[in-house]
Amino acid sequence: MELPNLKEGEVVLDKTQFLDGRIGEKVELETNIGKRNFIVRDLYQEESPFETMKVGDRVIISDETFERVFGRKHYNTLVVSFPQDEDGVEYIPVILRELNRSRFGYDQVRVLETPDIYRKVERIRGFVSKSLFILSFISLTVGGIGVLNLIASSVRERGSYIGILRTMGMNKKNLREIFLIEAAIVVMIGGVVGVVFGILSSYLAGSILKIPPYFNVFKMIGSLILTMGVGLLFGIYPAKKAGDLEIVEALKI
Repeated sequence: MELPNLKEGEVVLDKTQFLDGRIGEKVELETNIGKRNFIVRDLYQEESPFETMKVGDRVIISDETFERVFGRKHYNTLVVSFPQDEDGVEYIPVILRELNRSRFGYDQVRVLETPDIYRKVERIRGFVSKSLFILSFISLTVGGIGVLNLIASSVRERGSYIGILRTMGMNKKNLREIFLIEAAIVVMIGGVVGVVFGILSSYLAGSILKIPPYFNVFKMIGSLILTMGVGLLFGIYPAKKAGDLEIVEALKI
């Protein structure tokens, strides 16, 4: 992960969990011996599905800090990373033998994951991500078509009102803006309701599967902006059609 070598009292935090974490600042963390202050040396983003499914904060510390805070023998799982072009399978038995040689009566270190398992999980995660992207694209398209039909229906139902407004002197530009604003309001309400429903569903599913949900605020805001953009794009046609209606034609609707 290209992380720096840590000194005593330094930590590396997962930036997806510690949104307020800043490099060089002090952070207070709860340990087995109470709250302790550490210096944030760096930030990283955990990508291993084995780690993201665990409950608790992800904090990387040095061996010296670990020994002082928790004791030398108080770990029974270990993650060892290898370069992408290196097959670490042949090294795993050697690493386990060397680690367990000095543990005596303590629990033996066990294998949490192997490169083969990790690659399989990564392939599954890639497939799920692509599937969700396709579903999101389909949902945006269906939602955009729904907005188009809704505004077009609104134009048809309010034909007489459009004719009256045009008779009173309202120009085509203002009429277009009215229906565009209506489309924006519909999309905004739908987007906010969708985000709230998604968050509640994630917490419900997380409580059932015992996997804590993770939310990226920037991605959520970006999704709302994208949704509004697509909704407005689909709302342009019926809004333009409403503005182009002639007075006599509008009064006949």
